[in-house]
Amino acid sequence: MQKSSIIKISTNILLFLILNAVLLSCAAGIPVNISPMEQVNYTIEYPNGSTYQMSAVCSETMCRFILFDSLGMPVVDKEYSNNKFKNIKFLPPNNKYDNLFAYIINSRGSENQFVYKINHTTVTVYKNN
Repeated sequence: MQKSSIIKISTNILLFLILNAVLLSCAAGIPVNISPMEQVNYTIEYPNGSTYQMSAVCSETMCRFILFDSLGMPVVDKEYSNNKFKNIKFLPPNNKYDNLFAYIINSRGSENQFVYKINHTTVTVYKNN
């Protein structure tokens, strides 16, 4: 085998291992206590002025979160049950907001306004109802 072939194979194996590690870390469970919560609507405001609308609702066994961009297009549609978030619909996987969703489940949607950090960006979250 030539040296360049061995390097290519080694590089591919390394990339495969890194990708698996990243995917496994994304699938890790976030334990929260679910209790029923009527639908709560939020506005997420970024410092640059962009906003997202979010809807959250919980039954006794699962919570659902839908996040819309400023044009009304869904960006995230997730269910939380069995200590895991699961993507719904045909949207690309996105775990950027999972910790925010877990925070909302734990707070039972009781806060009217709070500040939260999403990927090193501080956002303000407003409860709409």
